[in-house]
Amino acid sequence: MGLAQNRTIEKQFLKDNGFPLAQYQVIYSAKDLSGLDQELRWIVKTATMGYDGHGQWRISSTSEKDEVNSPIAGEGPWVVEQVVPFDMELSVVVARGIDGTSITYPATENIHENGILRMSVCPARIDPSIELSARHLAEEVINAIGEPGVFCVELFLVHPSKILVNEIAPRPHNSGHHTIECCHTSQFEQDLRSILNLPLGDTSIKIPGIMLNLVGENKIEGDVVYENINQVMKLPGVTPHIYGKRKSRLNRKMGHITIANKNINDAIELSKEIRKIIKVTAK
Repeated sequence: MGLAQNRTIEKQFLKDNGFPLAQYQVIYSAKDLSGLDQELRWIVKTATMGYDGHGQWRISSTSEKDEVNSPIAGEGPWVVEQVVPFDMELSVVVARGIDGTSITYPATENIHENGILRMSVCPARIDPSIELSARHLAEEVINAIGEPGVFCVELFLVHPSKILVNEIAPRPHNSGHHTIECCHTSQFEQDLRSILNLPLGDTSIKIPGIMLNLVGENKIEGDVVYENINQVMKLPGVTPHIYGKRKSRLNRKMGHITIANKNINDAIELSKEIRKIIKVTAK
């Protein structure tokens, strides 16, 4: 599906269907950057093949604009988005069946570091009315696409209650991994249900939880080592998931840990301790 593989097509689709977006432009060469308002912050994204901060450059000054000229010297297009001063990034996993029925999972609060998703908190710590609006907007986006499967719609919550659509992921998403332990139906089971024309499963939360990404901390690529993982496995409500990637490198996603707890604040505190204990390195 071209919509899922090209940011320019995705943005145009969202715009044509009247969904709220941050201001953006499509450029085809570095010289087009000269027209950007220097009083605003911008982020330049490759139209294709971008992920986890790769293929993205931020611009908040004339000097930074000049630094971006070199990486985008090849063939475009690129999407240039205004950086939105949002209060929170949210994501909503949506499942849509072959028969056109759709269902949403509770909204997830996403926390990034260095352009990489490090932690997702579910349920998101937002007002119930905002959560309902986020789920409704995400479901409208996927129903407009009209294809079956599991999707993730990334959203920006702009103070106090404005919600913008950021991006669409046409697959089970990193921010939905907690559903394995925390929801009645995981996003992976839901994906199979949706494409096999089976009834969509219950998306409600069994227990609140956090997804904590495990990313490589070694600058030089090497055989992965999960330091102190045995200590983490002893903790109550904690479930590690290792992806089976043999080589670790800096900021590569190597697995995740789910922390399930009736009290989401306790789960957050435990996540801080886990990050001190476990290290993903290489030998």
